[in-house]
Amino acid sequence: MSNIIYKEKIKTPFILTSVYLIIIVFLLVLIFSPEKLNLRSLGLLMNILFLLVVFINLLLFWSFSSLKIYLTSDYLQVNFGIFKKRFLKNQFKTVIIEDFDFKEWRSYGIRLGKNNTLGYIAPAKQGLRLKVQPKDYFICTNNPQQLKELMEKNLMANNYAKD
Repeated sequence: MSNIIYKEKIKTPFILTSVYLIIIVFLLVLIFSPEKLNLRSLGLLMNILFLLVVFINLLLFWSFSSLKIYLTSDYLQVNFGIFKKRFLKNQFKTVIIEDFDFKEWRSYGIRLGKNNTLGYIAPAKQGLRLKVQPKDYFICTNNPQQLKELMEKNLMANNYAKD
């Protein structure tokens, strides 16, 4: 296993985290104390369904609470919780530093942007556009220059076209 050369964690804004938590609390009240909302009991089947929704919501909340980036001498990996993407050594055609444009991505998380680019979007001012066949990727990072230089040195020795 390769040693980690670069590691970064970008947390999701507090306001988005708060929205997830409010939804979870509302669903739990709906399940266990519907009379507090002037509603009648939903029944066993609906309670089970809502508990499943709460579980899925908690899983998504945990998954999208932070973007993690790992770089080793063999791969670049980006994680949003259970959602992981690993790029192997010499898989990149180019890596370009770009400013983050919220209008293109419209939110945080794993997003499909313009020109069919798949983005791993977290609060950052810049990111790296990775040209990989057959798709382009955009990864937000707070240290784009450092990450790009480390990628050039460790992952792209022979096939990298510098911009």
